[in-house]
Amino acid sequence: MATGGYSVPAQPHLPGLESIGGEAYFTNQWPQRARDYSGKRVGIIGTGSSGGQTATSIAGEPVEHLYVF
Repeated sequence: MATGGYSVPAQPHLPGLESIGGEAYFTNQWPQRARDYSGKRVGIIGTGSSGGQTATSIAGEPVEHLYVF
């Protein structure tokens, strides 16, 4: 029925997130248009279902480095 605790997106509270100086995306609010990660250092926080699928997808792109935390 999809009425569990994961049906409402939650924004994590990460100290310093606003000062990273780069782009930040959350899988619960992913941009509708394609993103270009060519030559960028990409960090993914979390290895749950969404994190694993995102890491697998981005790993196939020409990123400079992919970090999974």
